[in-house]
Amino acid sequence: MKKAHARIFKAVIIASGLFLPVVVFANAYPAGTLVQEVGQPTIFYVAADGMRYQFPNHATYQTWYRDFRRVKTVPSEELKTAPVAPDQVTVHPGSVLVKFTDTAEVYAVANGAVLRLLARPEVGQGLYGHQWRDRTVILPKNSRTDYTIGAPILEAGSFDRNRVVVTSKTIDQELEHRYSSAAASAEVTTDAKEKALEPEPKKPYGATLTALNTSLRAPFRPYFHPDTRYYWLTADNDEAAVQVFVATEDPRARVSVAGSEVRGSSSAPIPLRFGVNQIPIRVLTQYGPERVYLLIITRKRADNNALLKSLAENLDANLEPAFHPSELKYTLRAEFDEPLVTLYPVADSGTAVIHINGEVAASGAGFSVQTPRTPAKIIIQVRAQSGTERRYEIMILPQLVPSAATYLRSLTLDLEDRLGLEFSPTQTHYYARAKANEERVVVTARPRHRSARVIIDSEETESKSVRLFTGRNEIPIKVLVQSGQETIYTLTIDRAIE
Repeated sequence: MKKAHARIFKAVIIASGLFLPVVVFANAYPAGTLVQEVGQPTIFYVAADGMRYQFPNHATYQTWYRDFRRVKTVPSEELKTAPVAPDQVTVHPGSVLVKFTDTAEVYAVANGAVLRLLARPEVGQGLYGHQWRDRTVILPKNSRTDYTIGAPILEAGSFDRNRVVVTSKTIDQELEHRYSSAAASAEVTTDAKEKALEPEPKKPYGATLTALNTSLRAPFRPYFHPDTRYYWLTADNDEAAVQVFVATEDPRARVSVAGSEVRGSSSAPIPLRFGVNQIPIRVLTQYGPERVYLLIITRKRADNNALLKSLAENLDANLEPAFHPSELKYTLRAEFDEPLVTLYPVADSGTAVIHINGEVAASGAGFSVQTPRTPAKIIIQVRAQSGTERRYEIMILPQLVPSAATYLRSLTLDLEDRLGLEFSPTQTHYYARAKANEERVVVTARPRHRSARVIIDSEETESKSVRLFTGRNEIPIKVLVQSGQETIYTLTIDRAIE
């Protein structure tokens, strides 16, 4: 009724004495003008009825205009003289497809802001070509109240997109479609109210379902309503049959499902083939014509994809050869200081199950094993929904601890005298002299291997200031790796007597 009262709203404005400011505004901003209040983002369309209609969002605006060059900025007080229409501008009919943020359903827009559900993807392709998804505008879920729901489009040929676009070239033309539909609806409502005052004879039962359900796990789309004739459901690959449950308004109505009459409230199991299945439900009473409901059930095929999409790991070395879904055997070197091997397999199919060394592993999650001491295989099995399996093998090659891993790369002191010998990683004993006034020495020892730890005079560090006593001082320097192997260097410093 909101749409039907839009022009009544205008008449009230005239009768209330507010017509003069409206006329002034209309003269300054004729029908078809786009206006915007100073400092505000909202854009309005000035219609032929003198009211301004709001664009609810940027997506809707772009279906009518490419840019904002035509938008005129209007002072707040001046803009307020033009009444705001109770309705908003809707998407340009026929120009794009529409979906809402709370559902995956895609609609074509017919004249009068009528949404018509696409029965299947092929309908969208038939109307807008292979890139039809790129022609889909996503609207907020609360925008759905600006539209009415019409009959679904089962075939692309039943929706003349070009005619729809031509007959709503302007927003005013589209508003005419909306108001004419609303007015017709209002007349029907008025007639119904008048008839309600008359004594009403006993109504016969209609050929209507009051309840409809199936044995499938998936829900109806849309939800069941007695006046809705078409429903879409998805059956998993293991749902080879469906049973339909019905209830009718007329207790004596005859119901047939897929051509077989229903005894009681449930049908016999109906086999489902892979792909699209159409199951008609016919309701017949003695009072009038039958009514046909249609279930459109798409049964999924079992996924046969047992490939890995990717396989990552945590080691410094890379898989050899580089990962490819069709390559099944790999080698991977693990350094002596890498205690764990962690693999991150990702299945190409969301229905596939991954096992690593016989244990179930989540796709994309890390699975860790201790680095073996000798070469060993890690087995990854990917099992598709259909039962198909693929086996990947990763041979882990542990690297032995190199002797140089526990060596120093350099050893330096901050004394005036240099070391007695030139530094060599394999030389473990060094001698130096300190003057009487050199009470401390900074010892800096850099390891050759990045994972090695250095301990200077019982403290783990690569540089330490050590106190020197008069006479002989021995400073131990230890280099060790995670496996426990170590090399000990000894630094002897004689400090002179004053």
